[in-house]
Amino acid sequence: MELDVFGLSDVGLVRQINEDYYIINQSHGLFIVADGMGGHKAGDVASKLAAISVEEFVLSVLDGDDITWPYDYDDTKSYLSNVLQVGVKLGNKRILSIIKSDPSLERMGTTVVALLADMNNNRAHIANVGDSRLYLIRDSEIRQISDDHSFTNEQIKSGKMNREEARISPYKNIITRAIGIYEELQVDIFETDIKQDDLFIMATDGLTNMLTDSEIMDISLNNSDDLAKLSEQLLILAKKRGGDDNITSVIIKPR
Repeated sequence: MELDVFGLSDVGLVRQINEDYYIINQSHGLFIVADGMGGHKAGDVASKLAAISVEEFVLSVLDGDDITWPYDYDDTKSYLSNVLQVGVKLGNKRILSIIKSDPSLERMGTTVVALLADMNNNRAHIANVGDSRLYLIRDSEIRQISDDHSFTNEQIKSGKMNREEARISPYKNIITRAIGIYEELQVDIFETDIKQDDLFIMATDGLTNMLTDSEIMDISLNNSDDLAKLSEQLLILAKKRGGDDNITSVIIKPR
């Protein structure tokens, strides 16, 4: 199988700066979406630095460079999942180092969701910190693979909110885990198989807060043969709903 990929990022209708950042590295099967926090305190710098840090480490490992891993190997996870996890932790370390040298950037941080595709084994390795999401659409069903690190998701898990209430909650932007906040970072790791005609949708909350999961699935199924059109249709609806945040998506389709 090969992968068709398309990425799109837009500042939205309210924000002045696009603090989202994405990377598509098709040759290595690496895809990253990051959503920076901090506004004038360099959220755009944080998202770019985190994404590039992940990419640099992953590519160094995959290309066989002679490097020392800055974190211990986790025997409970697969090799490629370890590669992603270390890359994300390295991004956290670099952002904290910048903040240490310039305390005015103390509130700078970012979410990250990353997918590393092992096409030899038809396996997707996924890492996430924060509330940027990765969905899998398969057999006309949508499933969120990543786990939101957010106040509203905690409310869902405790039974105090349902998913729709969380989507429209005034507290929906409160995240409970991010890169650039603490030295010790927990990275969630997931794995799933890859099948022909799957759709993997990576998105920041500027998209997922505006659309329901079923709307994302319906638009995706109706435009699955044209990923550029699919991305544009998601963006149009997010803007129609208000576009109050930056809107970014990366869509991956195995064929």
